[in-house]
Amino acid sequence: MKYKGIIFDLDGTLVDTLEDICHYINLILEKYGYPLFPLENITSILGMGLKSALKLALPEGVGDDDEYLTRLTNELIAAYDAEPVVKTAPYKGILPLLDELEKLNIPMGIFSNKAHDVTLKVVDNIFGLSRFAYVLGSMENRP
Repeated sequence: MKYKGIIFDLDGTLVDTLEDICHYINLILEKYGYPLFPLENITSILGMGLKSALKLALPEGVGDDDEYLTRLTNELIAAYDAEPVVKTAPYKGILPLLDELEKLNIPMGIFSNKAHDVTLKVVDNIFGLSRFAYVLGSMENRP
């Protein structure tokens, strides 16, 4: 079977971002005096965006005030966007896989629900942008 190209997701497919996401959620929780969220439970609150994850990490009822939750979420996003790669790393076997796909001249792309600028930072830091034909993250005004 000949492939014309491969499109990858980023989080949970190419890279493990769980520790960094948990770190930044806990940064906000700690700042406001709330109990920290355990890393071993982080996957239970992920999947619907950072605002939803933060609401689930907060003590029950605290995230019900949407204005307050939005303010905390904006702080979380700003902190994460500034330095998204602290402990984030590729999953075992991903680098050899990408090397092999490059040798086979199979174009690769990344399509992520992570914010576009952050997606670019993560990919460039871990893999280098030149490795991919395109890298696309979420953008507000994209149809």
